[in-house]
Amino acid sequence: MAFRSLVVIFFLLCSLCYGEESENGEDIIVLPSTATVEGDYFANGRTVEISGKVNGDVYVLGGQVFIDGIIDGDLLVCGGSVEVSGTVTKNVRLLAGQALITGNIGQNVTAVTATIELSPSASIKRNVVIVSGNTDLESKVGHNAHLYSSSVRISDGIRGKVLAYVGHLRLTSKVNIGGALEYWSNKKALIDPNAKVAGGITHHPSFF
Repeated sequence: MAFRSLVVIFFLLCSLCYGEESENGEDIIVLPSTATVEGDYFANGRTVEISGKVNGDVYVLGGQVFIDGIIDGDLLVCGGSVEVSGTVTKNVRLLAGQALITGNIGQNVTAVTATIELSPSASIKRNVVIVSGNTDLESKVGHNAHLYSSSVRISDGIRGKVLAYVGHLRLTSKVNIGGALEYWSNKKALIDPNAKVAGGITHHPSFF
């Protein structure tokens, strides 16, 4: 019930974001690779592409959002589809239908999505907090991971601990968790025999 409530809230927020973008946003907003912005940057459009450099925080509202530039600050984004392949020196906070992170994040990632993938090329220096229908965590995480998801797949190194509230949890042979894995689920996790969890594994029954 709690997870369903989160999903309902998510779709309501997405509809509000899309409605605002449809009424007021331009079709395509582009910050080209040759551009440098000193200070915070705001963008609202059906498609937003940020390929330049921003020395400040970036705030984006869009249908499709592509970030392949350099943000020397925080990224806050609400979009239908979000792809971050560039560099964000501080935090990424996103609300999206679909999200893909392939770039370098200097601090934390906080995400509420329908689906999210953190690819093997991505690097998260500190923590990840994810609320999602489906989570594919293939990137390195410098500290801890807090995951609230119907389905979670982990396939890389996490230096700290992992707390997961999940329907299904899968750990592949590439997993190397420096701390403990503690998860809440009505199903036992599928853990490859070669997966490494230094701090041990604790399984609790689900709250819902």
